Amino acid sequence: MGKVTLKDLAKELGVSTTLVSRVLNAPRREDGIPDCDISKDTAMKVLELAGRLDYRPSRIAAGLRSGK
Repeated sequence: MGKVTLKDLAKELGVSTTLVSRVLNAPRREDGIPDCDISKDTAMKVLELAGRLDYRPSRIAAGLRSGK
């Protein structure tokens, strides 16, 4: 598999890319769990899969979002 994308993670988990993005971009609480309105179990599944597949955010997409 090439570079892993948000779409890849979402498809593997059967969730939306928006959900995956919200989990990955949410600030972390002291216990490492994302501080968002996604269930703890689902958030942990997203984080586990992202780690296992070595997901890395796209610097190009981040640049487009930030305008830099």
